[in-house]
Amino acid sequence: MDFSDILSDMILENTKERKRRNLEEKIEKDRNTFTFLSGPGAQAWREKFVPIIDLKPGDKVKLKFGCRSENWPEYDQVVEVFDIINPPVMGFQLGLSGERAFYRFDFLVGVWVENILEDRIFLQFYYDSRRFERVEK
Repeated sequence: MDFSDILSDMILENTKERKRRNLEEKIEKDRNTFTFLSGPGAQAWREKFVPIIDLKPGDKVKLKFGCRSENWPEYDQVVEVFDIINPPVMGFQLGLSGERAFYRFDFLVGVWVENILEDRIFLQFYYDSRRFERVEK
């Protein structure tokens, strides 16, 4: 083993150690940000966090205040339901620090996006209707 191999191994170990420390710091930070609901706060959230039962394609919806979980749409932005997922898709995925992120999707929003080649691309985004409220047409 020559000097360059030893140096490469040292750099690799240092990088792994730095990533491990960063992950541990993130886990500790995340651990300190959770607040468990109880009492009137939990009751208010249960009343607010209910699905739209009779949602159908063409309906207009917008986010309920305090229910945003994605970067889009904005709170006052009205979107049209493109399709319904029945039954809703539910599951979980593991995050970087091993935490489980639970999800529930029951409707789609369709979006046309212009790309750099001036082509139009159709995208679908999946959402949970419990985070939205119906908007009158």
